[in-house]
Amino acid sequence: MTKNAFTLLLHISAAIGTTLLTVWVLSTDAVIRTAIDWVHRCCGVIFSSGQIPGGYYLFTSLLVVWVFLFIWRVRSMVRQTQRFLATLLPLKVNHPIHPVLLRFQQKYGVLVDVFDYIRPLAFTYGWKRSRIGVSTGLIQLLNPQELEAVLEHEYHHCLARDPLKMVFATGAATAFFFLPVVFRLCQRYCLEKEIEADRRAAEKVGAKAVAAALYKMTAFSSGGLSVIPRFDQEGQNVLRVKALLSGKPDFPRISIADWMWSGISFLLLAAVIADLISTMSIVLYMHICLLLLTW
Repeated sequence: MTKNAFTLLLHISAAIGTTLLTVWVLSTDAVIRTAIDWVHRCCGVIFSSGQIPGGYYLFTSLLVVWVFLFIWRVRSMVRQTQRFLATLLPLKVNHPIHPVLLRFQQKYGVLVDVFDYIRPLAFTYGWKRSRIGVSTGLIQLLNPQELEAVLEHEYHHCLARDPLKMVFATGAATAFFFLPVVFRLCQRYCLEKEIEADRRAAEKVGAKAVAAALYKMTAFSSGGLSVIPRFDQEGQNVLRVKALLSGKPDFPRISIADWMWSGISFLLLAAVIADLISTMSIVLYMHICLLLLTW
């Protein structure tokens, strides 16, 4: 049996087992009565009226949607990264083929993987222990100083653990889909991380080398890989070059429509939470205060 077939069989067995367990629980009156009784007793402690208010169901539904969207987005980005790396790992070169890479590895002790790929690529990957990946096309395209600038840029992402941060930031932006400002702030955050890495590279090698590398790689930029901090993020190169030349980043402004829509959505959410809090029992507040004081 192949690995894929075994995995499929395992998923089918888990689905069948979960379905049977759910049917058994729902068909057992004693379990249902016990669960309902437990919910009513909890409501008597949490809510002053002893009943679950309508705002609770609304807020719980929103919370489930947020968690689902966050997990779905993070999982899709992880799978996208795995597919991207799966195409490159078979092309991995066993040893560095450029003296700049050798010096860089000896200087910082960071792993630099080289992939025999004609397209110029430079990226950071790995969450627990980040590492740098470059392609042979990049090595052929850039001169030694520009190549070192790219490596310094990616090394900043390694130190800051940006691959993990960008995954969670994008997941949060997807979960709060009803707040356009969150999505815009996520875009700005990713751009800030790139500009910070450019500044480090400019301090180590020079702004001219960083700008030249950006200019050369602009023609090869492509989207769809935002989960991996790449040197040539689509749509950001012009803004990054301006930040290098002026020393002051020029971030895109958030539109008034985005602010208005986000404000209305936030007020509605705050109203639901306020209504839910107003129905809570004073006993619950006393327990929370005691927990905070003891903690």
